[in-house]
Amino acid sequence: MRYAITLRDNTIRIVSAVDRSLVSLLQGLKFAERAGRARGARELDSDPFTTGLVVHPATHALVLNGEPGRLQVFNHANDRHLASIEVAAYNRVGSGSQPHVDLVQFSSDGAWMATIDSRRTDATNGLMSVTTSYLKFWRLDPTSQTYTLVTRIDAPHAGGVHSISFQPCHRRNALLCVSTGRDRLFRVWELQSVLGAGPNERFVWACRATCGYRNMQPTAAAFSSDGSTLAVAFGGAVTLWDPAVCARPVGVLVASADTPQLKGVAFVGASSFVAAWSDERLDVWNMLTGSVWWTLAMPIQSVYVHPRSSLLAVAAYQVPGSSTASVMVLSPSSPTPLLAIQHPSGVEAVALVPTATKLGRSHPNSEHAKPDPLDSNTLVVLTPSGLISVYGAHVDSKNKVVPSVQGRRMESSAFKDIFGMQKPVAAEAPILANA
Repeated sequence: MRYAITLRDNTIRIVSAVDRSLVSLLQGLKFAERAGRARGARELDSDPFTTGLVVHPATHALVLNGEPGRLQVFNHANDRHLASIEVAAYNRVGSGSQPHVDLVQFSSDGAWMATIDSRRTDATNGLMSVTTSYLKFWRLDPTSQTYTLVTRIDAPHAGGVHSISFQPCHRRNALLCVSTGRDRLFRVWELQSVLGAGPNERFVWACRATCGYRNMQPTAAAFSSDGSTLAVAFGGAVTLWDPAVCARPVGVLVASADTPQLKGVAFVGASSFVAAWSDERLDVWNMLTGSVWWTLAMPIQSVYVHPRSSLLAVAAYQVPGSSTASVMVLSPSSPTPLLAIQHPSGVEAVALVPTATKLGRSHPNSEHAKPDPLDSNTLVVLTPSGLISVYGAHVDSKNKVVPSVQGRRMESSAFKDIFGMQKPVAAEAPILANA
């Protein structure tokens, strides 16, 4: 006899009634739970989805927060859970604090993964809490398709880390990664070979440069598509650096004196445009003219810049505090949206995921034929309540292209994964992690 147990984290466990062993596990997208200082207190952070929606460059799977200390890899196209990556281990039975994965990024070829995880614990006096952050670099084993921990840096920045970003790969084993911290500094990390050659070669990540700008706090950083320029946001300014030197900025972009503090910056594909956004607006700069090309003055919730094509996905609210968000896909050359959707609920993060084939269609609402962003991409929207909406297009029996929307729900859970290991299942291009 076997029992089927349905848990609130969108998981079904098949348990043997004879020896109470786990026979099988069926799971979908899990709700990201972030605990407070004490596990027994059941304090949840207001933003458990700190990683946002990250698209794996090789498999185009979604990577986002899962259980405490883990990342989940999900295929939105067929509604299938692919893997769970353990970034930080902890005692699941004890009452100690739980780790949380704050950030995750992948190199452009998917060979390297960088994560930031943190753990908040009580100090010895019992009156204050101490948060410790860890920067970890993981290498993908092409044979087993698993990520293995290569380097761990304890407390890479005093006070925590704002962002991490990889330099696009152009030369083998010549790779940089930048991190911005609350200590008013950004650091450039370099991949170094320390032992052997070929399959026996060993690598380590080391700090190459530490820089600051006018004692301001950096909040975001990004590399250009060719890796030759590094953009770092300080306050309301975007500073441009030569990553090979990092002695002083080679340029500074400031929209106006009253520009609010930026929370994101990115080069838009291989174009000459740079996008920088705050909570109040989005500015797109033209690097050829050194001026602001256009501005979107709306409360910005989330921005996703496509790494390969010149497209931006933006989630914004018409009125601050509104429950309805506008999700737009734009070209950096014009503020007119290529696609606009009114999302009925709040938005936590957005992403543009490349599709396997092109449909070769034009935007249906345009008087003149122009490229449709959903021709070769899928728009994915994540809400704070754990609802994922997938906007795309499919072809019916008459070869007519019609839009489609799918929703997937993640339910919050108070249960922990303490009932055993998951039974291995076949999955396309699985991505796991070994410490």
